[in-house]
Amino acid sequence: MQNQRAGDVLDFGKIGLLNALAAPEGGQEPLKLAVVWFLNADSPSPDARRDEYLEPDNPTGRRLRRCNPWLAEALEPVTRSRRRSVTLLQESGVLPPGTTFHQERLDMGNGSRKEKTKFRGTWMNRALESCAGADLVFLDPDAGASDKESGIDPQRVHQAELQAFLERGPTLVIHHRMSPRSHVRKQAHRMQREIYERNHRRAAVMRYRHHRPPRGFIIIPGTGHREVVSYRLRRMLETNWKNHFDLLG
Repeated sequence: MQNQRAGDVLDFGKIGLLNALAAPEGGQEPLKLAVVWFLNADSPSPDARRDEYLEPDNPTGRRLRRCNPWLAEALEPVTRSRRRSVTLLQESGVLPPGTTFHQERLDMGNGSRKEKTKFRGTWMNRALESCAGADLVFLDPDAGASDKESGIDPQRVHQAELQAFLERGPTLVIHHRMSPRSHVRKQAHRMQREIYERNHRRAAVMRYRHHRPPRGFIIIPGTGHREVVSYRLRRMLETNWKNHFDLLG
């Protein structure tokens, strides 16, 4: 995640998905949400096209607004502000009341590998602490989940880190940048297989259509959450969101 991207078209989709998973449905209790931003420095060349969905005459924006008009209205001032940041996004009220956030920067510049490894371990411990008591945890690394057991790439969450979150029992949602060189459904099936082999958990993958390269959200139901998560995903895809998300498995 980067401050300069707060409120963009990808955020519209991720916030819509998180609200659908967290909100009470059919007499079920809400899931308490925690967000770990994996915040990095802004890119030197921001992509203004990521905000075009908020323009009144933008075709994609008109379709997205049918899913949640209020969300678009709430995100527009975030994208227009000189204070554009995850802090402003958090203050906008677009996520459920009581949501907790870990917004400490993860990248640490030009330190040695040893220094970066130590910093990342401390950072991860604070991230885990920020999620205490959460039923639903969203991890937002720019590039998504790594195949490696550990590492210092600030744009990825590594397998040992995923395991640390899973051991606490919440449902995990992980933003993941998919490869444009391979069919997204094949990628989703491979990720599901690897998650099951490593963690003995069955995951779902939702593909969001409005981004290049394609973006997915890996959803790993937590302890006792499988039926709740499945029900809420089905309900979401019975609404206008069905035109913007694909359940790949």
